[in-house]
Amino acid sequence: MRRILVLLLGLGAVGLPAQSLKDFAAQMGAQLFWEPYRGQLLISGPQHRLAVDLTTGLALGDEQTNFELPSLVPATGVLGPEDFGRLVAWWKDQPTPVVVPPDSRPEQKTDAVPSAEPRVQVIVLDAGHGGTDPGSTGRHVIDGKTVVLKEKDLTLAVVLELQKLLVQAYPGRTIVLTRKNDSYPTLEQRVQIADSQKLSEKESILFLSVHFNASLSKKAKGIELWYVPQNYEREVIAGGDIPESMFPVLNTLVDSEYKKESRELAVQLAKGLAKELGDSNEQRGLKENPWFVVRMARMPAVLAELGFITNLEEATLMTDPEYLKKLAHGLYTGLVSFIQAYEEHS
Repeated sequence: MRRILVLLLGLGAVGLPAQSLKDFAAQMGAQLFWEPYRGQLLISGPQHRLAVDLTTGLALGDEQTNFELPSLVPATGVLGPEDFGRLVAWWKDQPTPVVVPPDSRPEQKTDAVPSAEPRVQVIVLDAGHGGTDPGSTGRHVIDGKTVVLKEKDLTLAVVLELQKLLVQAYPGRTIVLTRKNDSYPTLEQRVQIADSQKLSEKESILFLSVHFNASLSKKAKGIELWYVPQNYEREVIAGGDIPESMFPVLNTLVDSEYKKESRELAVQLAKGLAKELGDSNEQRGLKENPWFVVRMARMPAVLAELGFITNLEEATLMTDPEYLKKLAHGLYTGLVSFIQAYEEHS
């Protein structure tokens, strides 16, 4: 998630009689990741890992196997046949390639391939509305009493319970709340909290915004899960050291990845809620819309609408603290399922 897939590496070298690192990864059944902090391309597969500096042509494989790739065309990932063959031979554990002595490499490259596996390190939970913004309001007569429900109170109750579950399940990870009480961070501040989280290499982040729905039709009911539309273009990476000619391609690839993961997260959240709520669950499906918080967060992001506060049946359920805990448990189950799948297949 916090990675840049360089699926089109070598795009600027069309016509060269050579193969690219993209071709190498495809032939070896490996994945490509762009590491913007070090300006390196990471190639990861079941057998080996390799980090390549596209500027210097230096590469570091697992077990401290080091290569010089003199034929590497800077910033393109295109290799000459001899260097390409050396990498293939090493990856397939064939005759040992020429190894560059460690002291001939820049010292800072020795940690290019991390030992840690990819993992979701940070989860940002956003309780919608708050403070002077109550969100949607529902007024109903329940058991002979007039009850007024405010969306800001319900979202905070669910998020605080969800935080508790995640902290217990993932004690070594960071669970961030955009608000912990009846305060009102602006939409910009909520996104800034998410986008400012510091991550190490191989660490990723998720964003979940919790809301309750409302409608002029009192019959409207059910849960909705929203994410950014596939055709909505946005900028999700910083330029940094990325060549200007490659930035649009890389940004599109990262954005596409975030959108794909956002949808999968929404799918798992829907399954988790259905499992937890059982017969009381009614889902209106997965939906696309560029809501501010999900389109501005530079990470996989989902906005959950957990029922209609204007519907008497659902509002009656919302007055029960145990039902709000069930909603939190459903979201928790979905998050855990997504995280497990992501970490197993990254």
